[in-house]
Amino acid sequence: MYNEGHRLLDELEKACLLEACSAGARRVMMHDVIRDMALHIMNANNAPCMVKSGLGLEDVPDDEEWLPNLQKVSLMRNGIEAIPPSISPNCPQLATLLLSDCSRLRKISKRFFQRMQGLKVIDLRGTSITKVPKSVMNLEKLNALILNLCSHLSRIPSLAKLTSLRKLDLRGCVNIKEVPNGLGMLVNLTYLYLTGTRIKRIPDGVICKLKKLQYLEADNIAVKGEEVGKLRKLELLRCRFENVNELNEYTLLVITIESYSLVITARSVTRAYRARIDDDYFNFFNRDKVIIMGEGEYKIGETCHLLRDVKALLIRGYGGGWNISSFMGLEELEVLWIKGCDEVSALGGSGGQPGEPEGQLEERTSSSPPEDHCPNLKVLQISRCPKLKHLLVPRHSCNMYLKKLEKLVIYDCEELESIIDEEESLTSSTSPLPPDAFSQLQSIEIVNCPKMKKVLTLELFMLLPKLHTIIVSNCKEMKEVIGGQELDHGATRSLFLSPVPAAYPGDQLSTRKLTLELYRLEELESICSWTGLRDLIHVIKIHECPKLKRIEMLDDASPPLSLKKIVLTVEVDGNREKRWWESLEWVHPEAKTTLEPYVFVDSVDGNIPLQECRS
Repeated sequence: MYNEGHRLLDELEKACLLEACSAGARRVMMHDVIRDMALHIMNANNAPCMVKSGLGLEDVPDDEEWLPNLQKVSLMRNGIEAIPPSISPNCPQLATLLLSDCSRLRKISKRFFQRMQGLKVIDLRGTSITKVPKSVMNLEKLNALILNLCSHLSRIPSLAKLTSLRKLDLRGCVNIKEVPNGLGMLVNLTYLYLTGTRIKRIPDGVICKLKKLQYLEADNIAVKGEEVGKLRKLELLRCRFENVNELNEYTLLVITIESYSLVITARSVTRAYRARIDDDYFNFFNRDKVIIMGEGEYKIGETCHLLRDVKALLIRGYGGGWNISSFMGLEELEVLWIKGCDEVSALGGSGGQPGEPEGQLEERTSSSPPEDHCPNLKVLQISRCPKLKHLLVPRHSCNMYLKKLEKLVIYDCEELESIIDEEESLTSSTSPLPPDAFSQLQSIEIVNCPKMKKVLTLELFMLLPKLHTIIVSNCKEMKEVIGGQELDHGATRSLFLSPVPAAYPGDQLSTRKLTLELYRLEELESICSWTGLRDLIHVIKIHECPKLKRIEMLDDASPPLSLKKIVLTVEVDGNREKRWWESLEWVHPEAKTTLEPYVFVDSVDGNIPLQECRS
């Protein structure tokens, strides 16, 4: 239904009956000429309307203007403050009433709706009303009651008589603390939006009565997993389960739905906390199928039945042991974010303890072959895991291939030493990983990992044919970005099964363009000693790397053809970065001169050529 609605809007926009509010906007509007024509057609066809939106009205039109045969009325975006008891229009045929965005409207008399028994749509969004008139609850033909962003609204009368209601929208009603009485009587309800209220949970036995429900948005509100699992028409679900047992109940009963976002936590998230995390998690939440495992809601030794088609999984604050089978069978998982998990010392294996069974996160059906561990994972982000030493430990990582991984982000891991345990790799007689492991990796970002001395070995770098971006920031012990001087075929074999083919480096040089962003690396002495890297370098951004005295791969008579620019990023004192550039040491006498046209100073005004900064 959602996709069909967007298809119809696209068709209207292509026919120039609607137009985008602005370039790239998700909202559309109707041109004034088209709007006037539409109103003329409706009035000419005995479906009269009264449209007085955005006219600055301070009072509702008098009863005389409310014709008995009115079909639709729009008074939206006006300065109306109250609708007094003296206004009680006799409009038995009125189907749609729009008072949205009358932000000063605080009170509506109960008499206002008494003679509008044909009403099907009432839109009061963005008004300042404190309560809904009881007379609204007698409108038995009402299909839609829209109250979102009524931030002063604190009371809603019983909904029991509104058995025709299909849409109830309470989004952003921050003073609504309880589910309205009579909600379970709305047997035709299709859309229920409760996000942004202060409701903590939906009482047991309510949701299961709403058999026709298709959309349930209740992000921070606890519901029973068994009850929503039985809703066979549900297409979209956003809610909270209080524990893994509720998730397990839901997983056991649910039939595949188009979109879900499930938060598993015992605690209702406060408004202040949501305001803080929304920016961080926006991209994560903004996906079709999301599960967020919260802190402290499942005990070590429990098995958590994850939905097989989950696409984005956030594990936050998990304190149990770790096992590679945690992700078995999650064939559609594209994004994995591991945050604040104290016992994780490696992604592969059992947290450094082979065979440890407890605390594992496990998919309900584990019949998939081992090679199916996260076969479609594209983004892996790990943060605030204080015991993480190596992303992968070969002897424990035999089923974590990461063949389609495109982006790797690791930050705030104080014990992290390497992406792959080098000691294990060099002593391994057989390869733990297939030749195409990491073959789609495009970006690596390492932030605030103080024990990491290099991002990659040269051997590993040459096995990542699509890697084009490396970002490193605030790594206190980082000495070298890419370690090693020349390709060592023997060492390479121990990492990934086969040595680098003789022609492979040349093939990469013809296609790869590498961007390096290096920020606040106080011990950095070298980017890479291998001079062959020069033909890959596209952009280098540098800020506060005081011990970096040479850029070996650029120390030549002419710049590489791939080079676009070198950016000296400044925050306060731009002269410091300029002095750093001037202090660099060059073996080739012409290297510095030939590179300077490519050097820019980043500032609030954009990238300024270094040569202009000197003048």
